[in-house]
Amino acid sequence: MGKLMVTEEYIDFLLKIANQKMEENKRRIERFYNCLQHALERETDSHPKEKINKKRDSYSHKKKRSQGKASGKYTTEENDKELENDDDLGISVTIFPEDY
Repeated sequence: MGKLMVTEEYIDFLLKIANQKMEENKRRIERFYNCLQHALERETDSHPKEKINKKRDSYSHKKKRSQGKASGKYTTEENDKELENDDDLGISVTIFPEDY
C-alpha cells in the first residue's frame, strides 16, 4: 500500500468542504429550477392567446412558403435563414421573477 502524503485529518477536512459545496450546489440548482418553473408558468398565464396566434401565423407562413416553392419561386440563402427563424414561437421568459 502507498504512503499517505497528507494527514487523515486533512483528507477529512477536504471531504467535509467538498460535501458542503455539493450541498450548496444542489440547493442552487433546486432554487434555479423553481424560479424557472415559476417564470414559465407566469409567461404561459400572461400570453396564452398570443402563442396561439403566433402558431397560426407560423403555420400559414409555412403553407405560403411551401406553395411558393411548388410554384418555382427562387429563395436566397438570406431568405431561407429568415424563414427558419420564423418557426420561433416568440417566447421570452424572465428567469428570476421580480417577486422573488
